[in-house]
Amino acid sequence: VEAALAVARRLLMNLSLQAAIEAACTLRQDLPALRAASPGEVAFRLEDQPALALYALYLAAPDEEARQKLHSYAARWQHVRPTITGHDLRARGLPTGPYYRTILNGLRRAWLDGEITTPAEEAALLETLLSQQPPGPERRDPRNFLP
Repeated sequence: VEAALAVARRLLMNLSLQAAIEAACTLRQDLPALRAASPGEVAFRLEDQPALALYALYLAAPDEEARQKLHSYAARWQHVRPTITGHDLRARGLPTGPYYRTILNGLRRAWLDGEITTPAEEAALLETLLSQQPPGPERRDPRNFLP
C-alpha cells in the first residue's frame, strides 16, 4: 500500500485517485476473506469504497470467483435496501437515534443473505428485533439492538 501511494504522490496524482489506489490495495489484501463472505458481508465491506478501486480490483482479481462476487456487488447487492425505512420506525413510535441504522442494516443484511425474501418476512424480522430490546432508556443504546 505504501509503495503504491509513494508512486502516486511522485506522479502528483490528485487525492481522490490516491484514495482509490489505497482502497484497491487494501481490498486486494482482503480478497481471500471476500471470497468466503456472504453477500451481506461483501456489501457492507465494499459499500463505502471508491468505484474506481472496485473496478481496479475486479480487473486484477486472480480468479473467476472473486470477479463474480465483485460483479454481483456492483450489479445487484449495492442496490438492495429494506422496504422498511426510518420513517416507518418513527411511525411506530421509536425515538430517533443511531440504532435506526443498526436496525435497517440488519434488515438489509437479511435481504442480501436470503434470510428474508418478502416484505412480510421483513416485518416479522423487525418485530423479532424489536421484541429483543429492553424497555426504556436502554433502547437508545445501539449495542442493545441486534445480537
